[in-house]
Amino acid sequence: MPNGLQVWAKERPGTGTIAAVLVVRVGARVEDRATSGLSHFLEHLLFDGTERWDESEIRQVIERIGGFFNGWTGYEGTGYEVEVEAKHLSTALDWLAEIAFRSTLPPDKVRKERNILFQEKGGRLGAILNFFLDLCDRLGIVYNMRREVVRRLFPGSRLEESIIGRDRSLSRITRQQLWEHYRRYYIPNNMVLIVVGDVPSAKVFAEAERYFGGFPAGELPAPPPAPGPPPGRFINVRVRWPYWIDRALVRLGARTVGLRDKDRYPLAVLGWMLADRLWTELREEKGLVYGVGAYNHEYTDGGYFTVETDFDGAQLETIVTSIKRELDDLKEGRFDDESLARAKEVLRGRTLLSLDSNYELAAMFTEPALYLGPDEPVPDHFAEIEAGTREDVQRVAQTYFRQENSYQALFRPAFTLREALIGGGAAVAVAVPLLFWMWRRRRHP
Repeated sequence: MPNGLQVWAKERPGTGTIAAVLVVRVGARVEDRATSGLSHFLEHLLFDGTERWDESEIRQVIERIGGFFNGWTGYEGTGYEVEVEAKHLSTALDWLAEIAFRSTLPPDKVRKERNILFQEKGGRLGAILNFFLDLCDRLGIVYNMRREVVRRLFPGSRLEESIIGRDRSLSRITRQQLWEHYRRYYIPNNMVLIVVGDVPSAKVFAEAERYFGGFPAGELPAPPPAPGPPPGRFINVRVRWPYWIDRALVRLGARTVGLRDKDRYPLAVLGWMLADRLWTELREEKGLVYGVGAYNHEYTDGGYFTVETDFDGAQLETIVTSIKRELDDLKEGRFDDESLARAKEVLRGRTLLSLDSNYELAAMFTEPALYLGPDEPVPDHFAEIEAGTREDVQRVAQTYFRQENSYQALFRPAFTLREALIGGGAAVAVAVPLLFWMWRRRRHP
């Protein structure tokens, strides 16, 4: 559109409904420790009052026509979504434009949403735990495996920050900060409107112009800092906390590529092949794990691959050896064409099954909406997966899973409940006779 808003329309005749998602290119990645949770805080507030509707009316506009609405915040995007009957397209777009551009961030709602955010984090008990964890953070004590891995893989990227925010920052974020964040990022040329459903594309474009065309473009904010270069050495993360039983959690992987890079497709094939081989060995043949996963986490400018499972701590060496051996087999090309074809078929089938509804298809488009320019086509996911060859899978395995580009993260209990009970029992066994002897000496010197 003239004001820079991208509008994507996907016709699905006969479905009777439409799903509309407004994606704003801002998320937790633009925050720092002092403003952690700012984007998510603002997302909550945009449902609390506009120039035309109060909080209750915002909800009723959609609910009274039998619709559904929601919002979400990620590291690089924030989304506002609504699903209604196709005949209510105009109401849906009117509603999205109202909350996205005319919210007033009522001061009393700021206080209310701040409390709701703390409830979302676990209430009073959560506050005590979060205080303890924040203290550990400040002392450099590792407790969050994912955060530590990302912090080391992507130095300076802020991708390790919590989306929901830290207690300390949430308690101090002001309405003025929220308002400045709103005005800086919520501009049409920093957004993509996605509409999927039983309406002609021409009608979508006309209605989008009607409801969004009057909002002026703004100065695009600077992108978040790009990740620094890879560490160039193997990353080894160890987390040790008390736990009930000797249960271990392991994650192995490497820094890879993100949404813009075509290597993400052979990495997806590699992920399914690796998970399938490990499932066969560790679950079906040996019965050592309940489940195992292997997949690529993707951002707009980078990503990282993870193989993860949890298991009885006594099996640690066996599990880790199996994962590394299966990965080495893929790096050396020790797999047949049948397994490659099966991986492609599984990825195709599972993607199709997940796209039964207009809502799910619209959600799938939110990823490319984070980075595609107005003249860039949406990638053909199915064609890209199908185009992958044996050489592509072997190449990405060899390229990214080099020792100096890889990591291993392990959680193992510092001590278990059984060990604590045994240790406590031993302490009692020593302390009771000693205290009795001291008491006797005092009574009979």
